[in-house]
Amino acid sequence: MLVLLFITYGHAQDTLKLSNGDQLHGEIKSLNKSVLTFETDYSDADFKIEWKDVTEISSTQKFNIFLSSREKIYASFRDSTTVGVVALALEGGGIRTVNLNEIVIIDPIKDSFADRFKASISAGLTLTKANNARQFSSRAKASYHTKNWQLSGNINDTRSEQDNVEPIRRTDGSVNFNYLFYDNWFAAFHYDFLSNTEQQIKLRSTQTLAIGNLLVRNNKLYLSGSAGITFNRENYYNESEIINTQEGFMGAEFNAYDIGDLSFLAKIGYYPSFTEKNRHRVNFSSDVKYDFPLDFFIKVGYTLNYDSKPPNDGAQQDYVFQTTLGWEF
Repeated sequence: MLVLLFITYGHAQDTLKLSNGDQLHGEIKSLNKSVLTFETDYSDADFKIEWKDVTEISSTQKFNIFLSSREKIYASFRDSTTVGVVALALEGGGIRTVNLNEIVIIDPIKDSFADRFKASISAGLTLTKANNARQFSSRAKASYHTKNWQLSGNINDTRSEQDNVEPIRRTDGSVNFNYLFYDNWFAAFHYDFLSNTEQQIKLRSTQTLAIGNLLVRNNKLYLSGSAGITFNRENYYNESEIINTQEGFMGAEFNAYDIGDLSFLAKIGYYPSFTEKNRHRVNFSSDVKYDFPLDFFIKVGYTLNYDSKPPNDGAQQDYVFQTTLGWEF
């Protein structure tokens, strides 16, 4: 297995106090999935701290701070005289106090491009002597975020070859833009693509406009739902005609992470066709991820594509399992 690694560091001066009496000075990198990532000058690796162990926090950085009530606050942290309570210096002036256990996500909003950019890459290789079988899997994702919007993308690729069998190729990916316009409501644009020899799909590209709601967001799990309209463009092998269709869209995303070093992510999209009678498509994906020290991880993924009326006599469904080792930066 091969993993390529790139990283850039920078430092602020933030302070944490922990339940055991320790005090740390460095930079708050993020709070996500009940784990605070904290960087110091005197440690080679970032500290991963359970959020429940933090008793006080102060920082002059600006953050998007999300509460369990699904409210978003743009503020910095100030010292508080009460353990377990933090004072937030608001963007427009004034101070607001909240309990630390109400805070679900802390997302630093930096000025530089490098500090707003996150990415990960993973890969896996399987070699089998029988029939000289070879399978290569790779996955990558990246995101860029500001105070009110986020741009992200991902790509998954699986290639399989063996003697006396046609090669199998499957590539899927997406580009996503989300704009949080009112507390827990967001507008979204998704561009998804799929190329799949099993279903005879040379290229399927979909553009989706949707409105969504953050239904649940706390230190244990995340759940969102959205609905909209999709414009679908399909090009099949051995077919010269390009098919354009319109579909409805209903989707959901679920992420559970208060389970130690494990996390579980599942996404589903349902596409009923407006232009083809009795045609329905379903895209489903799930990932189980286990985190190792130094930001390495192993991930097991499952992806399913279903089409009730596939053109060109392709298969109604196709699925893929992927196991990859990777590094997050």
